[in-house]
Amino acid sequence: MQLIIATVVVLGCCVYSMWTLMPAALRRPVAVFLMRNRWLSSRPALQRAAQPAGNGCAGCEKNSTPAAVSKSRCGESVIRIVRQKRN
Repeated sequence: MQLIIATVVVLGCCVYSMWTLMPAALRRPVAVFLMRNRWLSSRPALQRAAQPAGNGCAGCEKNSTPAAVSKSRCGESVIRIVRQKRN
């Protein structure tokens, strides 16, 4: 009995780590495939993973509007160097 419980726990951990470390490009088709099952289709994690990427940039997926993406230039950030006056 202990062996069965340990095996289930280890398999669950393996599945969780594979899902977490899987790239989004591979996770999306797997989620779409798993959502064909009627018991799994209501899972929020699968629904989020099955949605198409917003802009192809992981940093800009939060900004789904094109105007917000064009403002941020998808991954670019401005660094301003300001010299301080020495006394």
